[in-house]
Amino acid sequence: MGYDQFRVAAEDDHGGRTESDMLVYVGPTAEHLAASLRIQDGLDSISGGRHPRLLASTEDLNQSRLWLDNGDRYMSEWMDRLRRQADPVLSTTPLSYSPNGGNVYMLRDRLIPTALMYRFTGESRYAQRVWQELEAMTHYEDWGGRTNNILALSELSFAVALAYDWIYDDLDQLQRAQLNTAIKDHALAVALDWYRGEFRHNGEHNNINLVDNGGLGLLALAVADEPETEAQALEVIQSTFQKLQYALRHYTEDGAWPEGPAYWHYGGQYLAMYIQALNTSMGTDFGLSLLPGYAASGAYPYHLLGEGGFFNFYDGNISYNMYESLWFASFFDKPEYAWFIGDLYNRKGYFHPLYMVFYKPGMFEQVPTQLDRFFTGIESASMRSAWDDPYALFASIKGVNETMRSHNDLDGGTFVFDALGVRWASDLGNESYSLPGFWDYQYQRWTYYRKKTEGHNTLVINPIEHPVIQQEPYGTAVTLKKESKPRGAYTILDLSDLYRKDASEMLRGMKLSSDRRELVIQDEIQLKQPSELYWFMHTGAEVEITEDGRAAILYEQDKRLYVQMTEAPTGARFSVMDARPLATSPNPEGQSSNEGMRKLTIHLQQVQDIDLSVRMIPLYAHDPLPNDETDHIALLEWSIPDGELPEVPALPVATALMLDGVPLQDYRPEITYYEAGLPFDAPQPPLVSAETEHTVTINQASSIPGSATITIQDKDNPKLSNRYTLHFTRNPAIGEPPNHLKYQVQQVTASSVPESTNIPEHVIDGNLDTRWSASGKEYVQLDLGEPRSVGAVSLAIYLGDTRKNLFDVLASVDGVEWSTIYENGLTSGTTQQPETFLVEPTTARYIRILGKGNNVNPWNSFTEVGVYPLAPIVLRIEAVPELKLGESKQMNGWYGFPGGKREQAEALTYISDAPDVIQVSAAGRLTAITPGTAIITIQDSVYGLTETVKITAQP
Repeated sequence: MGYDQFRVAAEDDHGGRTESDMLVYVGPTAEHLAASLRIQDGLDSISGGRHPRLLASTEDLNQSRLWLDNGDRYMSEWMDRLRRQADPVLSTTPLSYSPNGGNVYMLRDRLIPTALMYRFTGESRYAQRVWQELEAMTHYEDWGGRTNNILALSELSFAVALAYDWIYDDLDQLQRAQLNTAIKDHALAVALDWYRGEFRHNGEHNNINLVDNGGLGLLALAVADEPETEAQALEVIQSTFQKLQYALRHYTEDGAWPEGPAYWHYGGQYLAMYIQALNTSMGTDFGLSLLPGYAASGAYPYHLLGEGGFFNFYDGNISYNMYESLWFASFFDKPEYAWFIGDLYNRKGYFHPLYMVFYKPGMFEQVPTQLDRFFTGIESASMRSAWDDPYALFASIKGVNETMRSHNDLDGGTFVFDALGVRWASDLGNESYSLPGFWDYQYQRWTYYRKKTEGHNTLVINPIEHPVIQQEPYGTAVTLKKESKPRGAYTILDLSDLYRKDASEMLRGMKLSSDRRELVIQDEIQLKQPSELYWFMHTGAEVEITEDGRAAILYEQDKRLYVQMTEAPTGARFSVMDARPLATSPNPEGQSSNEGMRKLTIHLQQVQDIDLSVRMIPLYAHDPLPNDETDHIALLEWSIPDGELPEVPALPVATALMLDGVPLQDYRPEITYYEAGLPFDAPQPPLVSAETEHTVTINQASSIPGSATITIQDKDNPKLSNRYTLHFTRNPAIGEPPNHLKYQVQQVTASSVPESTNIPEHVIDGNLDTRWSASGKEYVQLDLGEPRSVGAVSLAIYLGDTRKNLFDVLASVDGVEWSTIYENGLTSGTTQQPETFLVEPTTARYIRILGKGNNVNPWNSFTEVGVYPLAPIVLRIEAVPELKLGESKQMNGWYGFPGGKREQAEALTYISDAPDVIQVSAAGRLTAITPGTAIITIQDSVYGLTETVKITAQP
């Protein structure tokens, strides 16, 4: 059983001959499966096997628990994280049935953490709560569905399998039988209909195949020894081996997956867990893990990852907590496969409960050594200057030669580029799957900006003639030449086939050069006739065009990127365009807004033979611009010099940075840029100081927003210097003025109500779960009944913790003449609670909140709106936390308004809950009487605000 390979040759009568390698797989029978399960369990019959047995055995989990008990840092911290996920589930009630598996992710997020918590603690309360959820599910009318809804069933099956396996020993026989009957009816029966060919779905050959077979196979393994499910489960397991081959053939021998990193993880996680479960349950995966290229694919995600994120080409939302990478590291004994997971956790906090199942001490210590990696199929090249440096250069480019075109874009030649902690060249990422015709790979998909060529960092030729299909959808762009050495790397892609309508030859090269300190993007183009050409690079940075258009400087944080044409046709100039379709291209409604993105552009007209070379040099703010000359070298003559990378002298650093004497949290000496959010009513920025053995010069921030710079000059080598920047911003004003100040609204209307369930009345119903929604520049209008003195508005946004909404506030006395009293407002993107904004004080009866879309799409979705007079939203109290007996100190109060406005509070009342410990006078003077702690309540009679402080009296 397993894989075998042979070569086939075919000849014709004219001397033609072709050869091809053939890969075949022979899978196990149901009898083999039953015997393997019985042998692994040490039983004479299949019934009554051991649990847990899917991802880990009891012995495996006991070893993990031992690491936890012995104080392993990761296991200890993850246990706290796991508890914070599981404990809130204990107080919830089971979810109700949702058609088409609509609640699958909520169920998953309840079942897996809570069941795993039971395995690590042995506390029955967790198992009992998991059973309550599973028991409720036995009464569902289905767990997903057939055809395309089998995806929801498969994902739910994965969660049920793990939950059942982990709480098995806390269930009695009746409970197991009840659940097994539901598994047979709701999961295995549907799965068998699919395997027997009674229906198909749209993911038979792509990532969905891996999800289906992995999820359904895992559940079948969990119940293959139960009397209610044995026969069906063994048939499901047997069937997975054949179905999987439809998708597994798309892994390349060097480990690439054709749908990109998002779907390498989404589908691949289920495949990896299924392979693990086969091994732990049956002692073998029957050769699945020996698929050529599968072990190598453990390196796929991290070679496509830079400090700015993954090279996020094609569809899909990329998760950073790829727990299967820990499994790859352990299963294939490649600890470097897991290093990036440890790095992402340590620096950015990404966590998944299943880390705790596959983690082994020391697996995060093996830093990858291979700086460059080339993958076939996606025809990619990834290059970097270092692994364990967050300011390292990282660049990745792709062509296209996949055996499966699924979730793909017309993006051959596109690239991303990170340096100094900034993503300078970006892929715009995913688009809404619900757009009309999104899955029409012949035409309509390519009308959407993020899917078509002009929405990527590549070339567009003759867009007037090709407003939609700007690269051949089934063309290829293969690697022509590549090289990797310690001092640099390059790749050259042949894009000719993608542009066959217009070009006789199109070559694009990317090189990490100058000892891995610069990036070069070079194009050599021969067009069939004089044509129009665009060169695009999307960026979130600010752009300044310089050197008469032959160079540009990109600005982000305290960093710069110098971009220079070193070879270009006469008249070539850089310009900046919005990240939106060309005027000659379609622009369908409903697309993402691309707010904050722009594209550096070179636009050429009436050109035919083109040599275009652009170099990019990352710089700190204080670095001088390059003034060196570069020689133009043709692509096919590119080379990398021999030798090792020269050592670079270490820059002087500050060991600590302080704000008003308090150490800056999460400070790391190698990171030079920080943003510090200050209270929304902070009147001025804090004073910055630094600890260092070197010479330090500090320029303090003078306002909010504003920046302080700290220059460190090496005490032994004054030519070496480093500079830190602390940028201060205001935190959003989350909350509202006291409710009694909110003006009553007599009537609310809207400029548009496109959704009958999301009506304007919802913005004043006090319910954050309802909303008004409309796309584009649309408004809700509030009638206050009579003219009022208006000084503030509050606004809550649907999904406001994941997106930022643009808006203006307009006011009118009569509903005819309008004035703007707050322009270009932007919600914080950090909360779904109301945020308050001070507006230009005015008298108005009517208030309009004009939505202008959000940073994800053109939609406005307001959940609540409030209108107020000028009023604070917080009472700030200044008080010492401790007093010595007999000591007295004065308390002071301040009203806090949004936008940095504070006023001395008046008419405050002070109450001590323990006057025998801390006395407080009517004027707010504290006196310590006896040792202990007291809570002081301060009440404001002007606005109705209340605050409390805790004061301790020390002997």
